[in-house]
Amino acid sequence: MAAGDIACRPELVETASACRQARTADLVGSLVPDAVAVLGDNQYEHGELANFMAVFEPTWGRFRRITHPAVGNHEYEGDPERDEAPGYFSYFGAAAGDPAKGYYRWELGGWTLFALNSGAINWTRATGGNPSLPDDCWPVSCAAGSEQERWLRTELEALPDDACVIAYWHHPRFSSGFGGANQPHPETGPLFADLYQHGVELLVSGHSHNYERLVPVMPEGIPDPEGVTQFVVGTGGRNLHTATGPQLPISEVLRTDVFGVLELTLEAGAYTARFVGEDGLTVDQSSGTCHPPPPRA
Repeated sequence: MAAGDIACRPELVETASACRQARTADLVGSLVPDAVAVLGDNQYEHGELANFMAVFEPTWGRFRRITHPAVGNHEYEGDPERDEAPGYFSYFGAAAGDPAKGYYRWELGGWTLFALNSGAINWTRATGGNPSLPDDCWPVSCAAGSEQERWLRTELEALPDDACVIAYWHHPRFSSGFGGANQPHPETGPLFADLYQHGVELLVSGHSHNYERLVPVMPEGIPDPEGVTQFVVGTGGRNLHTATGPQLPISEVLRTDVFGVLELTLEAGAYTARFVGEDGLTVDQSSGTCHPPPPRA
């Protein structure tokens, strides 16, 4: 199961359009997952440990033993320089990886999964908090040649050509999003390029509080049947972004009216994907097979 943008801060109460974390947690429980990937902005407002314990713990925390988290911008926003996320790393502990990195690899059902760190991108953009910084993921860089990018490339190169791989991080590379200057997120482009060059099947992200399934694409966003298929699943409960930008030509499904989770069933050489609304009904379904990396020049 995968979703991001989950738990409200403690003083907010559930409404029809916000703070649905208890309902999405009940949905996850009813689907009996083998593993759970939370996609960042898992606890609002700034990922404080006390808030994790008050709201996330009694809802999504029931799956903590099988949760493999990714960190989002809200987990970093409690720190003035956006370079630490103490509540997130304290709550998830070793499952979140090295706090100085926030990225790691794990395995499930013959598939390799990479949880990566796009951090507090908005802090470095000119529209964010520190325009003196270059546009990049922050505080852990996503740039070509960065420690995170080199680690990912090395890990991917060590896999056999027929490996089945999923990556996930908070900020989507491509998204119809919620309008504004912070969509899409080119800072994550070098990581996306590595995924494509090594035949990675799936990328799952949050941040945009809606559900979207995009066609497989090259790093430039050009459709390619052997490209990376991206899902955006920012529907974990916090609220929904209904005022998106124009739906991208590469977007097959965009839903701004339903909370829910992505259910991925992994098999040898293939997967099925099902977006399940909080009422338990299937909203979208797709499938695919693993493929080798594209030919190199």
